[in-house]
Amino acid sequence: MLTRTSVALALVAVLAAAACGDASTDTTTTTAAPAAPTTRATTTTAAATTTTTTIAAATTTTAAVTTTTTTTTTTTTGEAAPGMNPDGTIADARTIRQFILDTVIAWGEAALDPPALVGGIETVYPIAFTGYVVPADPATVSLFVGAFDDKDVIGPENPHVVVVAVMDTEGRCVGGVAYGFPAPDSVVLADPDADQCTAGAVLDMAGPQIQA
Repeated sequence: MLTRTSVALALVAVLAAAACGDASTDTTTTTAAPAAPTTRATTTTAAATTTTTTIAAATTTTAAVTTTTTTTTTTTTGEAAPGMNPDGTIADARTIRQFILDTVIAWGEAALDPPALVGGIETVYPIAFTGYVVPADPATVSLFVGAFDDKDVIGPENPHVVVVAVMDTEGRCVGGVAYGFPAPDSVVLADPDADQCTAGAVLDMAGPQIQA
């Protein structure tokens, strides 16, 4: 596993899940990403297109490019947000993963400020976040924000990464990495085993695709 010096912040998870890294393609409902902080607006760039690569379970070596169909959903007061149970736990990890990654891509460079990113996500999904070596559970998302290789200078060959691992009440673990330089503009989906549901494990799986 790559050494990470950046500490993942508590991140509130999110919107409609796209195709998970299993054998089938899912069409999910996605909640619109929150607006980026106005103080960072001048540096935020949303990519015209996002490349999404799916890595299947840890034992699978074949990678597949997937296309995600998303629909904006408005949350009504008193109702659980998409992908959530009424008790505040995660019902569909894919929905939350997709929301977080969509938010990162939409925010661009502003998403590299962990407190701002977490605060924005919390306006829709009040979920707890933990560090990249701590396993996710149905109430907590494992998060890492930093450089792909924290021992090297950030640049095109060593991009920024925002990594999440999400688990739901069905015991499903999914993960994803939004990466790019100078801001994240591509996504790799990687689903680790449930007993290794950490952002660190997701980044290890996604590493070859990021470096390709």
